[in-house]
Amino acid sequence: MSKRITIELPDDVYSALRHLANCTGRPIEELASEWVLRLRRPTNTQMDAVASGKAWERLRQYAGAAAGGDPHASDNARIDADLAREYLSTHENTD
Repeated sequence: MSKRITIELPDDVYSALRHLANCTGRPIEELASEWVLRLRRPTNTQMDAVASGKAWERLRQYAGAAAGGDPHASDNARIDADLAREYLSTHENTD
């Protein structure tokens, strides 16, 4: 069951909502209702602080797990020099 309410929005919020409704061809009331529902229920991409902390901890266990064999691979000056060389190269085959 649903209930009908009337809300007052600032002009800029209403204008943005009206613009979105015009662009999408959806009723402004539908977009406003969807926005309110999103505030109430987190989406799959949103997490609470506890879940986020646990996810970061799981990710951190893999930090440093792979080694490329080159201890200087993350040297910024070397990376910049490699990029500059590639950007300036004509990539013509010299064989």
